[in-house]
Amino acid sequence: MRASLSLLLICVTVTSCAVFRHDDDGPPEKRSLWSHLIPPLPKFGGEGDRSERKLAGALRRMEMELTVLPVAVKLSETRRLDVSVKLINQGRELIQLQFPTAQRIEVLILDETGAKVTQWSEDQLFAESQSYLSINPGERVQYNVKLATRDLTVGRTYTIEAFVPGYDVLKRRTNIVPQ
Repeated sequence: MRASLSLLLICVTVTSCAVFRHDDDGPPEKRSLWSHLIPPLPKFGGEGDRSERKLAGALRRMEMELTVLPVAVKLSETRRLDVSVKLINQGRELIQLQFPTAQRIEVLILDETGAKVTQWSEDQLFAESQSYLSINPGERVQYNVKLATRDLTVGRTYTIEAFVPGYDVLKRRTNIVPQ
């Protein structure tokens, strides 16, 4: 009985004991003795170095494929290019990508100097809400877009570039020379 009473008295004393910490930014903050003995835990879901390293490692296991049809572009017969972008999770864990809008990919046609000729998203409407894309291990996500060929010139080399906005490692390029 005496030991349990002593233990209760110690617990009450420790939890009621307050220590003040003062930052220059504001009023003193009241902290218990426990907060000094036990370091604060990192916040769940925060943007820490560990989560960024984990995402970077996961993105290395993500494969991206870019396909452009028709393979031989004849401008007299082809009004648009069919571009297919595939994201494949080759890893063993779920990969979750975060986006500020509903846009998941961007596809550009660049000329020989690197100047933008066509941008797929220019005539697209995307919801302005934060969204996520989750890809399970072994799964793939495919996006199909169409690009007009009206600004292309016969005999010049163009680069088709597809990428996932906000994720620099998820980018692919291929060249075409319209006939």
